[in-house]
Amino acid sequence: MLTGSQDASSDKINLILNTAILIPPLILAITYPHVGSIAGILGAVGAFLCIYSLPTITYLAQKKTEIDNPALMRALRINDFSMSPPKARSKRESLYNAEALDSDIKGGIPRKPSVGYEM
Repeated sequence: MLTGSQDASSDKINLILNTAILIPPLILAITYPHVGSIAGILGAVGAFLCIYSLPTITYLAQKKTEIDNPALMRALRINDFSMSPPKARSKRESLYNAEALDSDIKGGIPRKPSVGYEM
């Protein structure tokens, strides 16, 4: 992070960064006897940020993009862009009818998916 790249350029920098990250919590744990209360407060703040603030911020960022760049948002909606993982399919389910696809490939005719996808 401090070096400007994801990979540390040397073991010395890696050791320094690891030490800088680990020493402050160690000192806090040694000097302050009620670490659980601090962990509880930090956990509550982190949960608040993840549950309430993060979805609101991402929604507002999407709306800002929609206002600033409507063509991009239209393209994302047309392509049905989603950050969620694809739905699971059964092993027997296929996007295409294999025999029809083979005949269309030989004949040069493009086919649309036959299961649950609309263009």
